[in-house]
Amino acid sequence: MESSSMLYQNGVDESLKNDGDSQQEEVDEFNNLQTTITDGSPTDENRNTRTKRYGFGPIEPDCLQILNKPVYFLIVQCIVIFNFGFAATGLNNTMLTSIEKRYGFKSTQIALFTMTQHFVAGVVAIFVCYIGHKHRPLTIAIGCFISSIGFLTISIPQYVVPLYQAGVAMDTDFCRANTTSTVSKDCNTESTNIDDDINVLPIFLLGYALLGIGVTPLYSLGAAHIDHITTRKQSSLYFAVFAVIGFLGPAIGFVAGNPILNIYVDIKQPSQSNLKPTNRNWVGAWWISFVIGSIITFIPILPMLGFASEFPNTWRVIEAKKKHVDTIRKDKDLKHDLKDFVPSFKKLLRNKPFMCLILSVAIESLTISGFSVFLPKYLETQFYLTASSAASYVGFAILPGSVLGILIGGYLCRRFSFNGRKLLIFNLVALCASTVFMLGLLMGCDSRDIVGATSPYYNSSSAELSIDDQCNQNCQCSMKFYKPVCSVLDQRTFYSPCHAGCSSQHFADGVYANCTCLPQDTKIKMVDGRCMPECSQLPYFMILIFFNLFFTFVTNVPKAQAYFRLIPEGQGSLGQGLQQTVVRFLGFIPASPFFGSLIDRSCELWHVDECTGQTTSCLEYDNHKFKYYLMALAFLTKIISIFFMILSIKFYRLPKKNGTGEDNQENVELM
Repeated sequence: MESSSMLYQNGVDESLKNDGDSQQEEVDEFNNLQTTITDGSPTDENRNTRTKRYGFGPIEPDCLQILNKPVYFLIVQCIVIFNFGFAATGLNNTMLTSIEKRYGFKSTQIALFTMTQHFVAGVVAIFVCYIGHKHRPLTIAIGCFISSIGFLTISIPQYVVPLYQAGVAMDTDFCRANTTSTVSKDCNTESTNIDDDINVLPIFLLGYALLGIGVTPLYSLGAAHIDHITTRKQSSLYFAVFAVIGFLGPAIGFVAGNPILNIYVDIKQPSQSNLKPTNRNWVGAWWISFVIGSIITFIPILPMLGFASEFPNTWRVIEAKKKHVDTIRKDKDLKHDLKDFVPSFKKLLRNKPFMCLILSVAIESLTISGFSVFLPKYLETQFYLTASSAASYVGFAILPGSVLGILIGGYLCRRFSFNGRKLLIFNLVALCASTVFMLGLLMGCDSRDIVGATSPYYNSSSAELSIDDQCNQNCQCSMKFYKPVCSVLDQRTFYSPCHAGCSSQHFADGVYANCTCLPQDTKIKMVDGRCMPECSQLPYFMILIFFNLFFTFVTNVPKAQAYFRLIPEGQGSLGQGLQQTVVRFLGFIPASPFFGSLIDRSCELWHVDECTGQTTSCLEYDNHKFKYYLMALAFLTKIISIFFMILSIKFYRLPKKNGTGEDNQENVELM
């Protein structure tokens, strides 16, 4: 207990060094306060440290009390957010393309997954944070348990749906113009990869809804508890560590997704199949990621349950914070119970600088959330990477830029002890810089030339583009599986060997022969796979995206501290809940459908179900439309975010103390 007291004493003394001429007076006042309480004042009797020991119910052995310190809460909390970010952001977003391909979802349907998660989280955030304020560690542990169940639920479709049919090399891949047999469409048995009697979409949505409930306390109450138990300078360091670990999880998750995607979805391929990860029809073992997520989010539950609602010396930190000039004192008329929920909530809504700040963050988060989901798909499309390679590049892009930005932002806050106004100005400057580096989205490769979709067949007499043409009209081609082939010389991609009119293949070198849709007087080689246009812009894209991520995340710690500087003491948890609700409804929830809709608009070639005539997933995109649409959306959200940040600075006023030492509420800008 004595060492814990000294730890807090040193932290408080350090946090007071930059408060101007009143430094020594405040330190003396704090020392007098500590002496008075230690000498057995009534206040000391009210601080029942026995109820604030580390343990599990009646089991509170002395050997466990070494863990009853803020630094150990930070360690356990970092494990919580690392594991969740690793699975829910890194692995999850890496697997979405495979899920889309496996079950024939459109991008807009994939967007429903994250949209459901954020909608549920936004609905419950305020209530969970307000109720969970009384015992934050317990609420965080409950959130871990619900998240673990959610991850396990998402993996269920793998166990209830028949094995994946990827399409194998058979004679039906070739043109059958000179044969008497016919190829029939089997629409009554297994015409698609999904059993018609099993609708897996509700299962996915249920799993993501559980993740939405579980994630709410992990970040909101975790941040509120860190601010509650640490001094100003301690919180700068703690928030920096908290944020770095929070982004290490997703970054490492993106990289870890690579080997998982190289495992076949059903582990063992059918005997007649020999697909490789580079094949268009390859689907990785996406479900393994969610099983891993279920296990690792369950692990920190027990250590988190051991923490009490606060630490024995937390009250000393609270007393010391009251000395800072930008601290807004707690409203004594508002108690933290259900009766005062509505008055407390209204007071936050009328706080102009706070609401403008969270509106700025919410609008910017639309772009951040959208790219966190679709950046792997963006790299796959723009630079012709495999799903596993794209996941690795995303991890390498996120890791250095975001981590370096967070560390520098935390150091600057600790070094210069920014007050509320300076924190907001710092956020504005970094926001403007990150907007400039959004120009990296202009980088990308040219689109593929898809015969029948973007360009006509050789010597075609039809004025309209169509996958079917006179050169393959008698070939009995199937569109069930997309098995592209490339004419090497002119870099044109055909839907399949059959659609190129090819009737055979030289297995020694893999070159197709007798292709009726190629000019007869040339020696154009036709090989497996899509054509890969030459492109050297990936390194430049990675450099620009590094600086964009740096300036985006250098504000992470300043924003976290600004949230608590703009609201009264005791409302941190409710403020975090409101912030999470606004950010999710204005940022995270519309991000996925907005991005998904724009991506679908840039599709050049859709897969069409032969039996129903309905379009399923997109096979090829127009790269220029793809990047221009997303860049326009990103710039628009950044400009709006800058506008609200300027308003927050305009409305902010340092709280003034009256003669009794209480805040003068008239100096707080209210709506």
